[in-house]
Amino acid sequence: MRRITNIVIFAVGIITCLLTLWFVVGFDQKKSDKFDEVCVLKENNPEMLAAFKSATPETLPTTIATYQTKADTMNAQLKAAQLQKDILYTYICQLEEQTEETFPAFQQDFDHYSKVLFAQCDNAEKYINGFRKVKNFKGLEKYIESLKKEYAGIKNDYLVQKENLKVTNSILAQANAINDIVSTSKKETELKNFQDDLDSFSKGSTTLNIAIIFVYIIVLLTIGLLLFFSIMNIAGNFKESYKGLLGLVALVVIFLIGYAISSPELTDSAIKMHVSGQQLKWIGGGMFTFYVVFFGAILAIVGTIIMNAVKKAK
Repeated sequence: MRRITNIVIFAVGIITCLLTLWFVVGFDQKKSDKFDEVCVLKENNPEMLAAFKSATPETLPTTIATYQTKADTMNAQLKAAQLQKDILYTYICQLEEQTEETFPAFQQDFDHYSKVLFAQCDNAEKYINGFRKVKNFKGLEKYIESLKKEYAGIKNDYLVQKENLKVTNSILAQANAINDIVSTSKKETELKNFQDDLDSFSKGSTTLNIAIIFVYIIVLLTIGLLLFFSIMNIAGNFKESYKGLLGLVALVVIFLIGYAISSPELTDSAIKMHVSGQQLKWIGGGMFTFYVVFFGAILAIVGTIIMNAVKKAK
C-alpha cells in the first residue's frame, strides 16, 4: 500500500514539475504585467478576451466601443462602491474616537449626525438601527468590531473591482493604440502581435493553474496519507503513540494561532490571484505553521549538536 501511494505521489510530483518547467520556459518576464492582466481578464471577463483575440482591423473599432461602454459602467459602479466604503470608514473612525465621557453626548446627537453622514448611504437604516441597539459605552466596542468585519469585506470587493477596471482600461488603451495606426499593414501586424500575446498568456495561465492544482493534490495526498498511517500506528500501539498525538495537537494549536494573527486584508498579489480575505488567513496560518516547524527543527538540530559537544567535553 505504501509503495503504491509513494508511486502516485512521485508521479504527480513529476507532472507538476514538468508543467511548471513548461510554464517557466515559455514565460517572458519582460511581459509579466501583461500576463497578470490577461489572467485577471480571463477570470473576470472572458468574453472581452475572446472578442479582442478574434477582432480584425475592420471590427476592432466596434469591439473597442462596446467594451469602452462597459468600462464606463464599471467606472461608475466603482465610484459608487468607493462612496459606500468611505462612508462606513468615516463612521467607524467617528465611533472609535468616542470615550466613556463623550459617548452619552454622541448618543444624544446621533440623529442629526446620522442624517448628515448617511445622506447618500445605501445601508443607512441598518447602521442607524445597529447603533440604537448599543446601550452603553461597553457595548460600543463589540458594535465597532462588527462594522470592521463588514468594512473588510466591502474594501476587498472594492479592490477587486478596481483591479478589474484597471485591467479593462489597459487592454482598451493597447487596442486603441493599434486602432490609431494609419498604415494598414502595420496595423495588421501590431494587431496580430497583440492577439498572439493574449493567446500565449491565456494558455500560460491555464498551464500555471493546472500546475497549482497538482501541487494541491500532492499536499492533500501527503497530508491524508500521513494522517492515515499515523492513525493506524496509534490504533495499533496507543500507549507508545501519545507523543505523536501531542505533536499533532501542537501543530493544530500553532496553525490556529497563525490563522488568528493573519490579516485578511488583500495585497496586490492576492487580488491578481483572486484570493479572498478568508483564503489569505488560511494561507497565513499555513505559512506560520511552516516557519515555526522549520525553525524549530533547526533549533532542535543545533541544540542536539551543542548538547553532544558538551557531553563529549565532560
